[in-house]
Amino acid sequence: MRNKFLFFTGWLIAATLTVKSQDEATPQYLFDQLSDVRISGFGGTMTEFSLVEGEFAVSQGGGGAVIFNQKFFIGGYGMGLATMHRRNDLPDYGNLILAFGHGGLWSGYLFNSWKLLHFGASLQAGGGSISLQDEYMVIQDELAYDIVFVGIPKIMLELNVTRWFKLSADVGYRYVSGVDSRSYLNENGVVRPFYRNKDFNSPFIGLSLMFGGFKQ
Repeated sequence: MRNKFLFFTGWLIAATLTVKSQDEATPQYLFDQLSDVRISGFGGTMTEFSLVEGEFAVSQGGGGAVIFNQKFFIGGYGMGLATMHRRNDLPDYGNLILAFGHGGLWSGYLFNSWKLLHFGASLQAGGGSISLQDEYMVIQDELAYDIVFVGIPKIMLELNVTRWFKLSADVGYRYVSGVDSRSYLNENGVVRPFYRNKDFNSPFIGLSLMFGGFKQ
């Protein structure tokens, strides 16, 4: 009985070592690993509610990205100010309204994307422009045109509606830097900057409608 037990134990150890050596000897290739990566894409519209120059503002735009294994995605976005913000302190220049737009790279990560409701985190970063334009286009030239940098970290709560459509409620912060310090003399004889970084830095909430390949 003892001899049988020793024989069986020895055979089991030998078999285990043989399988292990075969696994270690199995060739591994880069493209075989990449074959497990599932790639799809999505795109859609984005709406944000924030503050601009201390006033309620709505920005609208869209974005799209390539998504890997329904987790990591990378692509691009573009947003523009949709609400009208008049500047009444520059009467010599006509009926001026503020124009603010930006766009660039968009990357992020989705947590447990297979769940009906799940979270994600993303970062949008790129360039933008700020200017003052005549409301009635009587004056064609833009006043105080300025190039700025925009960075937007945000958290998303996503709802999988179908395999090709999902809703996202977003919360984040818009960080703007590089605003020019140029100034002007207002109607009261006071020197003021056209705009400042803090006029555009703002927390926001948003809503996104995304269409694409979301099948797990």
